[in-house]
Amino acid sequence: WSTNMITEDIDVSWKIQTAGYNIMYEPRALCWVLMPERLYGLYKQRLRWAQGGAETIIKYFPQVWRWKNRRLWPMYAEYFVTATWAILLVALVALALYRKITLGIGIQNMELFETNISLMFFSFFLQCLLSLYIDSRYEKGLIQYGISCIWYPYVYWLLNTVTLLVGIPKAIFRNKSKLAVWTSPDRGV
Repeated sequence: WSTNMITEDIDVSWKIQTAGYNIMYEPRALCWVLMPERLYGLYKQRLRWAQGGAETIIKYFPQVWRWKNRRLWPMYAEYFVTATWAILLVALVALALYRKITLGIGIQNMELFETNISLMFFSFFLQCLLSLYIDSRYEKGLIQYGISCIWYPYVYWLLNTVTLLVGIPKAIFRNKSKLAVWTSPDRGV
């Protein structure tokens, strides 16, 4: 165990893989995740995961690019694409706000933008309702989640973007000589 890594499980898995061993999927394994019950607890959990992911990416940078570890290159590339996407999203929103506030320039064709967003939202809503209807044959009462399931992906990706953008600097500037300590968020247990 690396006592200075905030997500020891991610660190151990990368340590095993960069040493030349494989981690395989076992379909018979049973596991579960206890999710935080409050938004702040979810934020803290995702922030720790984002920071731990960034710490791992930084720590194993030299080892990953060796030819023997080429099987890890797609995971590494996916991390950089995700981080770039989050940074560009915030930069473009900031640029749009700057243009709107200082120059008075907004989205040029707002009607087309609103139509596209409305169609996407409506189709997503119908897709969710249909899937809840189909699944309600196996689990009763799911249809009550029809409205909340629409917002979940947006809130989830927004939360992941924020935690990634906060977690990367925390990983870069954290004192690696100190023990990594974290407290589990409330999980209702």
